[in-house]
Amino acid sequence: MLQKSTDLMSDKEEKPRWLQNADTSDEELPRVLVSTPYPFNTETGGGITLRSLFQGWPKNRLAQVYGMGHSRDSNMCDNYFLLNESSARWTSPSPIWRMRRFAPFILGQNEVGAIWARLTSQLMKFVRDFQPEIIFTQLGTLLQIRLAMRLAEFAGVPLAVHVADDWANGFHQGKDPVNRYLHHRLEKEFREALEVTAVRWGMSLPMAQAYRERYGGEWGHIYNPIFVERWPERSAPKSTNGKFRVLYSGSIIGGAQKRSLTDICDAVAGLGAEGMEIEMNIYTFAQYLGLRAELERPPYVRMHEQAPYEKLPEHLASADLLVLPVNFDQESINYIRYSMPGKVSEYLLSGTPTLVYGPGEVVPVEYAQREGWGEVITQQGIEGVMKAIRDLAADPGRRAALARRAREVGLKNHDAKVIRARFRHEISQAVIQTKKYERGSRREECETRSFA
Repeated sequence: MLQKSTDLMSDKEEKPRWLQNADTSDEELPRVLVSTPYPFNTETGGGITLRSLFQGWPKNRLAQVYGMGHSRDSNMCDNYFLLNESSARWTSPSPIWRMRRFAPFILGQNEVGAIWARLTSQLMKFVRDFQPEIIFTQLGTLLQIRLAMRLAEFAGVPLAVHVADDWANGFHQGKDPVNRYLHHRLEKEFREALEVTAVRWGMSLPMAQAYRERYGGEWGHIYNPIFVERWPERSAPKSTNGKFRVLYSGSIIGGAQKRSLTDICDAVAGLGAEGMEIEMNIYTFAQYLGLRAELERPPYVRMHEQAPYEKLPEHLASADLLVLPVNFDQESINYIRYSMPGKVSEYLLSGTPTLVYGPGEVVPVEYAQREGWGEVITQQGIEGVMKAIRDLAADPGRRAALARRAREVGLKNHDAKVIRARFRHEISQAVIQTKKYERGSRREECETRSFA
C-alpha cells in the first residue's frame, strides 16, 4: 500500500521527489488517455480543472477523447479525438442498431452531448496508435461509463476515475418504470467500472467519505486547483465612491444555482428600490445569456458575457462583493450535495469577499462555514440576503477580514502546483502497480490516495 502523505509539511522536512519535480515536463509520466465530455479549455469549469491537473504533462504522453464542441486547448494536448456523427456513428448493418442512434436517451444521455458508447474502427485506431497506460475519466451518464469501460477493455489498462457531481444519486430519480430502470443500470455499471479502476477521487472530502461508504474501496479527493501565481495578493482597498458592486461569475444551471441566483437578483433590486446605491453584474457564458428576461432587474441587475479567462483575476477583484448561490430544493441538493464549483477557488484568491447563499448540507456552503471564508446564509429568503448585503456594505473591516481568510484557505487547499504534484504521483503509482492489469480485477486490490 502507498504511504499516506500529510497535508502540511514542515519547512525542515525534505520534499518528496514528486513534489520537487511538480513542474518538470520531461519526467517519465505515464501515457494517459483522457475521456471526458469536454476538451481541455478555458470556457468551462471542467475544462479549466483538467488544464490545472495536467498542466506541464508532456504532450506526447497525453491524448483526449471528448464529445462536446468547445474550443480545445492546443497548448495542453495535440492528440484529440472528437466523438460526433462522423467519427462515432453506429457501424453495425443491423436496422435495430441503426435505430438506436435516434434514441440515445434510452442509454441515459443528457445535456453533456452526443457521447456514443460504441468503439468504431476510427476510435480503435486512435487508441491503438497512442497506446495508453491508463484512462482518466470523469464519469456521468451511462454512455460515458460504457465508453470508458470499452476503452479500458480494448486498451487493456485500468481507469482513473474523478467524480465531480453526485450524478449517481441525482440522475433518474423519478418513480416511473423508465427512471427506475435507468437508475438501476447507472448504479450497476458504475460499480462495474469501479472494479477496473486503479485510483478514484471525489471533488471534495465529504464526497470521498460518502462514496467510500456507498461503493466501498478507498477514495481520494481533489479540490479545484488554481494557479496561485496568476492571483497576486491585492492589499488596495476597494473604492468607497459610487455604487456598491455585487458580482456573480460562472454558469447558471437550473439544477444547481439558478433559483438562488434569482433570489439574490431580487434582493439587490429591493435594496436599490429602497435607495441604496448598488448594482449587480452577472458574467456568464454565451449559452446562458438567454436568461436575461428572468434575471435582469434594470437598472440594478445586468447580465454580460463572461470575461476572458486570462483577465479573471482583475475582473473579480474589481467588485465589492462576490456571490455564490446554491439552490435549496431537494432535487438540486441530491445532485450537487458533494460538488465544489470551479469558481470557489477563483473566489478564494480574488481578494474580494464572498456571500454564500444555500443549504448548509451542500459542500461549498459547509466549506465556507467550516473554514470561515464567506458570509453564509443558510435560510432561504430574500430578506436575509438583503440584510447580509446591507451589513457587509456598511462594514469594510468585515469584508477585508473575509477576503484575507479566503486567501489563506485558497493557498492551503487549492494551490495547483501542490495538487498537480500529488495527482501525478497518484496516477504514476497506479500505473506501476497495475502493469499486470486484467479486466475484472477486484476492487480491494485497487490503490487510491487522498491529497487535498
